[in-house]
Amino acid sequence: MCCSIYAGNIDATGTITGDLQLGDEWEPTIFLSYIDGFDAMNSMSAEMIVSREPIDLNGHFQFNIEFLPPGDHLLRLHIVKKGDSPTTLIIGGKDENHWFLIARKSAQITISYDGGLPIPEYIQVSNSSQMKVFNQISTLHAFPNTINYESTVLQKEFVQDAVNENLKKIADTCTNPLLALYALYSSDYKKDQDSDPEFYKAFLRRWDTIKTPYFQHFRSQIHVSKKSPWRITLYALLILLLGIGLGKVLIDTKKLRIKKLTVQERKIFELLKKGASNQEISEECHIEISTVKSHISSIFYKLKIGSRKDAMNFK
Repeated sequence: MCCSIYAGNIDATGTITGDLQLGDEWEPTIFLSYIDGFDAMNSMSAEMIVSREPIDLNGHFQFNIEFLPPGDHLLRLHIVKKGDSPTTLIIGGKDENHWFLIARKSAQITISYDGGLPIPEYIQVSNSSQMKVFNQISTLHAFPNTINYESTVLQKEFVQDAVNENLKKIADTCTNPLLALYALYSSDYKKDQDSDPEFYKAFLRRWDTIKTPYFQHFRSQIHVSKKSPWRITLYALLILLLGIGLGKVLIDTKKLRIKKLTVQERKIFELLKKGASNQEISEECHIEISTVKSHISSIFYKLKIGSRKDAMNFK
């Protein structure tokens, strides 16, 4: 299978065109989703799909993206197997059915097939430095999971800390606001903001004029502020006094999320917490691997988590 995609060019802006050769098990349709926040990259709903186009007998398709506002945007292209819902998102494995791209109307993005998977793993870009940096960030973020560890938990943490520091460096030096933000989302920023608050204050000041949904959501996640010693002491006392009550609220919130899972999803979630692989879940629940992956995607969305590690730590 081969694939090439062009997200606009100087002569014909506002289009994504390409050629994608698929096997008989895939529907000859390609879907375009607009992703308005990096937290939603592993989520899928009918509302996120902004366009769908047929793939003709020659594998050709074309999208019109002139509706996009100016600037860079995070988009997702995906295909589905015959009989699957258009909102089926398969995360990981040989049947992964989607890929992301940063697109603006003046960019020309070419996706070349590297072999093996139905979706091209590496996006080669011409006329767009954005996608090159985007792929570098994605590769760096995935690096800790590619290592076959035979080491201690502490060594794993050292690797993760090194990756997070490199992602912060990219965020600090990148001149593209969307890519700088993606680098931070790919790091462990929710923990790190407490240990390095000055970095996040400086980052937000740097992009203070950017009012996109991506940044608005990120600002809502950042809570760093200057606290005097007496305020820190007061906050510590309040936390001690209200700890039981706050703990109960957190537990109740997680219980509400769990209640959103179907019976099958709860069973699969319990297996995920035990570290079961997709194959083990498939055998335990007597369902296909592709169905397992669809359930896992739904579980991640409902519980607002982004990885198997999050599932295993979900108390």
